[in-house]
Amino acid sequence: MTIEQITTALQAKFTGARKDGLEQIARNLALVLGNDDNKVNEAINNLTADAVNAHIVEWRKVVDAENAKAAQTREDNLRKAFDFKEKGKQEPPKPQEPPKGSELTAEQIAAIVAKATEPLQQQIAQLNAGKLNEQRFERLNGLLNNDRLKNATAFKDVVKNGFNGKQFADDAAFDAYLEETKKGIDAFVQQQADLELKGNGSPLFGKVNTDGISASVADYIKSKQDNADALGGKKL
Repeated sequence: MTIEQITTALQAKFTGARKDGLEQIARNLALVLGNDDNKVNEAINNLTADAVNAHIVEWRKVVDAENAKAAQTREDNLRKAFDFKEKGKQEPPKPQEPPKGSELTAEQIAAIVAKATEPLQQQIAQLNAGKLNEQRFERLNGLLNNDRLKNATAFKDVVKNGFNGKQFADDAAFDAYLEETKKGIDAFVQQQADLELKGNGSPLFGKVNTDGISASVADYIKSKQDNADALGGKKL
């Protein structure tokens, strides 16, 4: 989406808000999310009127302060030039840059936008982090939702609880965690197969607990998840 299209979408949702403020938000969304229409629409839908109004108020404070400072500098320069001529001094004044009125430099504009949109950027980052966590949980569910674990509800709960609260440095760290979890699942399935073959005999991995999981399998899963933590995942 173009900046104009994003601005139009914001105006449709936040009627009555300053257009120049909405244009600043649109520029920031375009800068952060690029041309991904789905992400832009999702970000707009998650914005609230209070957050937008607070952003515009803060942005105008910074811009107005910079404009006032530029105007005061221009006035001071004019006063210096007038005083010099009135006192009849012979030396010409040092050349000065022609006053630019209230125009801002590119650096000043970048600083204003960065400060005024910081809360918005944090909100977008949180949305992206939540989306990534959902995608990773879906991949984990893909391992658990198969016929081999059809009746292993307690086991799947153990694995899911182990995932909750973890953070991963990057995709490689999560892939390592997923691989270790897959090994734990394979070990559990093997244990169930041994139980079926031996009937009432002792299972290969030891006596099962009330959840249907032997202590040795639980320890095995924990060791694999701990190993994945060392590769990049960690508990909150």
